[in-house]
Amino acid sequence: GVNSPASIVLYYYFDFSDTRKQTLRGLLSSLMQQICASFKVIPAPILRLHTQCHSGQREAPIDALENALRETFESIGRLYVVIDALDECVELSDLLRFVQNVKQWNISTLHTLFASRPQSMIERRLEPLHVQ
Repeated sequence: GVNSPASIVLYYYFDFSDTRKQTLRGLLSSLMQQICASFKVIPAPILRLHTQCHSGQREAPIDALENALRETFESIGRLYVVIDALDECVELSDLLRFVQNVKQWNISTLHTLFASRPQSMIERRLEPLHVQ
């Protein structure tokens, strides 16, 4: 879009020492905050979600957060998303579903890097997504 930077780098670390940074909601919220900080104007999908949640008084459902992120990602030039320490997420199954969804969005300008200590569940779920 006109008000978007040419490229954005988003980073998130699942922190075992901070329970707020161990959930899928924490990840999604952080990515949205980082995006908003990169724009002169809050992206329409995020603003719409904020309004639907009565100016943030109600907590948005996870799927609504994901949809707003997807729509926003589609409007950004080059986007690099780095998510570290997947194994520290306490909602691992939900997180891996989100990662699979992100890959299925098939946004050509979106580049992702997911990092984790070796863990069989993570390897099993993410191996089919691996692209050289």
